[in-house]
Amino acid sequence: MPQADRQRVHLQIADAMALLESPDLGQLVGHYLDGNALDKAAAHALLAARKEIARFSYGDAVQYFELALEHGDWGAERLDLVIEHAEALGRAGRSAAAAEQYLIAAQLLEATSGDVAQLSLLRAKAATKMLHSGQLKRGQEVCRAVFGDLGIPFPENLKQAQKASLRNRLVVGAIGLAARFRKSGDLTAIRDRATTLWEAAASLMMMDFVVGDAMMSWYLRDVARLNDPMFQLRPDTSGAAGLANLDAAWAQRKSRSMLERCKVISRSEGAPQAQVLYSAGRSGVAWFTGQWSLSADIAGEAIAFSRREIADFDFVQSILLGNRQSALICMGEFEQARPEVKRTLRDGERRDDAFITRLFPAEFGTMLSLADDDVPKALRLSDAVLEDVHDDHFTSMHWAHFNGTANALIYDNNHEALWDLMDRQ
Repeated sequence: MPQADRQRVHLQIADAMALLESPDLGQLVGHYLDGNALDKAAAHALLAARKEIARFSYGDAVQYFELALEHGDWGAERLDLVIEHAEALGRAGRSAAAAEQYLIAAQLLEATSGDVAQLSLLRAKAATKMLHSGQLKRGQEVCRAVFGDLGIPFPENLKQAQKASLRNRLVVGAIGLAARFRKSGDLTAIRDRATTLWEAAASLMMMDFVVGDAMMSWYLRDVARLNDPMFQLRPDTSGAAGLANLDAAWAQRKSRSMLERCKVISRSEGAPQAQVLYSAGRSGVAWFTGQWSLSADIAGEAIAFSRREIADFDFVQSILLGNRQSALICMGEFEQARPEVKRTLRDGERRDDAFITRLFPAEFGTMLSLADDDVPKALRLSDAVLEDVHDDHFTSMHWAHFNGTANALIYDNNHEALWDLMDRQ
């Protein structure tokens, strides 16, 4: 059959299928493509993509978004579709590809609009996906651009980072004292900026604690000005866990008080993100107070809930996974921990997640290797985390290496090497 005739038949089939109440959108897109009706193929590919999103079938949604963007002339709508595509890629576990789409969206926005808040948020999302996928240097550079958009200086060295962190926390205290005299006003710009700051600072903090903490202190400044419970929930949950680690009566009381406030906020907000944040705080407090079984149970339930209700993997899920797996190991539940660590690593590889695939073997793989009396393997796993990592200051990678190596050397009674490690760090 001549090509023109084949195209006409495919187009007739597609038009007939489109009249059905619930046509098979995949077949419909295929017939429109074969019929060279590219605009109709693109329109129905978009419908198919959104239908797959509703089914949590993100891999199929990505393919349909790609067809829609390739064959459709979307005009002003293209920006929104690229963002949807990026979100689907992230949920499908393709972090590096998601980062590129967020950057494309940022370029489209920059060419058509002066919306600095949205532009910064798109770049922050791109940076998050880069850091997750192991593009550490590039991710940090995009973070630097984000903070530049917001008018925030990026620390060039360790001393600058520490100064920024201390200065901003002093300002937070001053804002708190002045809050009773503050008049309410339009806080939309501050809220938008705080959203972007959290996105960029939380992801940066995963890889580089010192610089990440300095940038997180800018988030705390905005949160203090907002007086918004949902924004306060983020630092309060981690703060409650951190205070629980201090062996002082005042710290324990403060930790319990903060956690109770987080409980009230999470219940009043009702959003899945609020519930997961509160669970992360509870799990962390239980871990630091030696209640490992409770910590593991809370984390396990929260991980399942987050995957079901939120889908996209984020910073909080990393914390929950770490709490659960370390708690199981601390309890000596090696046979339960071993398959969970393996599943986590496989999932991390599927999502291009360098934070999981590099830090978790050094943190938990070393412990499980020592449980098998395999010191050389534990040291190899620990050393691997420092490949291609800069050494001008201490990062999360160095912390994981230090923990894993120190545990292996203590287990092996190699005191000389342990003291040498401590001296170098």
